[in-house]
Amino acid sequence: MLAENGEQGVRAVFDASPPFDAVLMDLQMPVMDGLTATARIRERAGFEALPIIAMTANVMASDRQACLDAGMSSHVGKPFELSDLVSALLRHTGRPAEQAQLPSTTSAVSIDLPDERELGGLEVSAAIRRLGGNAPVYARMLRGFLKDLPQHLDQAEQHRLAADWPAVSMSMHALKGLAATVGARELHSAAALAETALGRTPDEGVASELLARVRGLAGSLRAQAGPWADGFALAAAEPSEPDGHAEVPMRSGLQALLGCLRRSDMHALNLLEPLRGDPTLRSLTQWLELETAVDALDFDRAAMLCKEWLDELPA
Repeated sequence: MLAENGEQGVRAVFDASPPFDAVLMDLQMPVMDGLTATARIRERAGFEALPIIAMTANVMASDRQACLDAGMSSHVGKPFELSDLVSALLRHTGRPAEQAQLPSTTSAVSIDLPDERELGGLEVSAAIRRLGGNAPVYARMLRGFLKDLPQHLDQAEQHRLAADWPAVSMSMHALKGLAATVGARELHSAAALAETALGRTPDEGVASELLARVRGLAGSLRAQAGPWADGFALAAAEPSEPDGHAEVPMRSGLQALLGCLRRSDMHALNLLEPLRGDPTLRSLTQWLELETAVDALDFDRAAMLCKEWLDELPA
């Protein structure tokens, strides 16, 4: 489950049934930051030992100590190595360490990647390596990042116009972490600089210049990497058939997807990929709504949409 802010996260932890095995906690969130959210959780009887793992782009020793002082179990910096995160989760949830062996996945080595200079400096190979070689997962992350980038920048601009500098700084912090995760090195650096400078009341000219640089780099990245990312997502998609070539019939594909959605199984993301390549589906309003819900990990809504669509299809 994902929470949009710290207050929602605390409520989700308290209301979860069955209870969560672990919580991944961001430090900078709207409404309530991660340190405060962790303290609230620790105050509640029965939640003193719940594993809470900080995930943040702040990696200074003081940041790590602040996490531990607030009651967090450990700290994983962004961009994180998947193996490190898995190991932390297994360790704090009491699972055997042997389970940290990641399953074999589609490797960046098996997919022809262009030079990073052709993709606006996007370090694809390094980003996939951090994800344990899982190219399909990276492809979904990259496509979602590029899709949401304009909206993210527009929100930052609205905060700037309102002179809400803490909100602008938080927006740059979030962008910094996301850019690092997908391997957008220059955008990450520009967002980090903007985050620091805009965290206090800045000169208007400086603020405009910093945000203009971030927006320019983001625009270049989308222009250069966007068209490639769509094709890469299809090429990297995990096949639903053993031979990787059989087309997925609409009904059977939706039925399999619905089963995963109802179980909150992340394999739903893999099942969605073969369906994305069907031009007939992509022209339908139902598909666009379903795709948006799954990409946002809103599995409850996605399951409802999927069931409604299946009910409309002829038997």
